[in-house]
Amino acid sequence: PAGRGVSLSIAPVRPIYSRNQLLAHGKHPGKTAPHPLNPPPPNQACNPAPFPATGNPLMKNPTPVLQKIIDAKPDLVDRIFDYIMAELPQIAASVQKHKDAVRAEFKGEKGYIAARPPTTRQQTVNQVLTLFNGSNASEVARRLQISRATVYRVLKQPGREK
Repeated sequence: PAGRGVSLSIAPVRPIYSRNQLLAHGKHPGKTAPHPLNPPPPNQACNPAPFPATGNPLMKNPTPVLQKIIDAKPDLVDRIFDYIMAELPQIAASVQKHKDAVRAEFKGEKGYIAARPPTTRQQTVNQVLTLFNGSNASEVARRLQISRATVYRVLKQPGREK
């Protein structure tokens, strides 16, 4: 049924730069004009000052592209590996190699992660077919904690026999 899973898309592998790498190479102090998408305020000169010793001016006023990268949420691969690392911290040394392999294998693919695996659905179907006697759909639904419509949907499937 719709709404019972997560649709996913794994993007092609692109170089990933850390926030510090982006900030270190993001804006050259010798530029004479600001980035067209991020003009300076009217009272600020167009010629930026050299990088201060204690901070990077991009942190105070990042370009929209840089801000999007800074605010980016982890993708599905990162989230899955974060979960695995929480359960198995001993794999931390090789996790980046495995992430790259997963991205190389599945890049550009779209998939679907079901909320319940097919085996769970099959167990439910078998239980419905076992418990249903022809007139007890509400009781079966209550016992299995599913809707009555689901009971009838299972019974309606072609090829189903007791």
